[in-house]
Amino acid sequence: MTDDYQVRLDPLPDPDVLRESWQALEARSACSVFLRWPWIESWLAMIGDSRGDAWLVTVSLAARTVGLGLIVGRRTRNGLGTRGLWLHETGDPVLDNLTVEYNGLLSESGRESACLQAMIRHLARSGPRWSLLHLPGIPAHHLDMRQLQDEGLDLQCKESATPYVDLAALRKGGQSYLSGLSANNRSAIRRTARRIEQKFGALSLRLVDGAGARLEAFDRLCDLHQRHWSGRGGGAFADPRIVAFHRRLLADPRMQHQLQLLALMAGERPVGYVYGLIWGGATYFYQAGIDYDAHAGSGSPGLLMLSLAVQHACDAGQARYEFMAGDSRYKRALATQADRLVWLTLDRSGWLLRARRAWRRLKSRGGAAR
Repeated sequence: MTDDYQVRLDPLPDPDVLRESWQALEARSACSVFLRWPWIESWLAMIGDSRGDAWLVTVSLAARTVGLGLIVGRRTRNGLGTRGLWLHETGDPVLDNLTVEYNGLLSESGRESACLQAMIRHLARSGPRWSLLHLPGIPAHHLDMRQLQDEGLDLQCKESATPYVDLAALRKGGQSYLSGLSANNRSAIRRTARRIEQKFGALSLRLVDGAGARLEAFDRLCDLHQRHWSGRGGGAFADPRIVAFHRRLLADPRMQHQLQLLALMAGERPVGYVYGLIWGGATYFYQAGIDYDAHAGSGSPGLLMLSLAVQHACDAGQARYEFMAGDSRYKRALATQADRLVWLTLDRSGWLLRARRAWRRLKSRGGAAR
């Protein structure tokens, strides 16, 4: 029963106090890598003074802290100047391009859904004035949509598949990852490997080790990634604050075994790099950089590199390889299963909700008149 949970919102405490509270609860949680303290600490450093209003959400049960989260508030630009709240995001689309998935409250293991529902219920009935509450990248099974509707909230929901490979099942079945792919994808991967080896030399996937080497490889990855994507929507590393966020994590000794950079080499020439996050028995594919200029006409260097990265994770004993949210063709080609994440916006009931609907109707009529 969420009635048994108490929820409190406070201004952000001193960083040392927040770190101690967060790490104490993290030790009792089954959280994703995106809710671990090193990620949260680096995120707070990245957003700095641009975060607007911010609160620490504390969920308690019988005087024991069982949930923590960070809420950021700011005015939105939707024609009405409404106030929005974001969970572990800022409302700034540039900064939020960092992309947080498997989000929610940091919760005591098994209480993820109850803590999240308790927070939403508290915000719906009290707390700071707000009109829109944004909950990005929440596991679908952590949300009870019927309960949310019972609170009188208008729901705007976007779901996305999160394709993954069940590595534990592969090992149990005694098969290689490549052998389980479709004949067409196996053929494309092998053909690409042959072409690259014929031109540049034998292929090898190498783990980049050492702080200096990791930062150097990450910089090369960013350069290759941006070179490819700058004319196709900007890329994941277009903003220097996001680059600094990842460089800070890569230099953090606490994340030595949770951040992974793999280099695919042809002879001594890099084909590309894979940047992954490792936590809780899963490897999360975050981004990649590929030298498409050097390997134009080789086929599918991205499929080749990621297939080798998946096999590497399998050989390392990981349980899952997560491709993260999205319906890209390469994810469908390489994944064996999929979960669901939800990007949920809760629209608070009241006069502002009715005003927004009236405003939308007026806009619609104006567009039809033109």
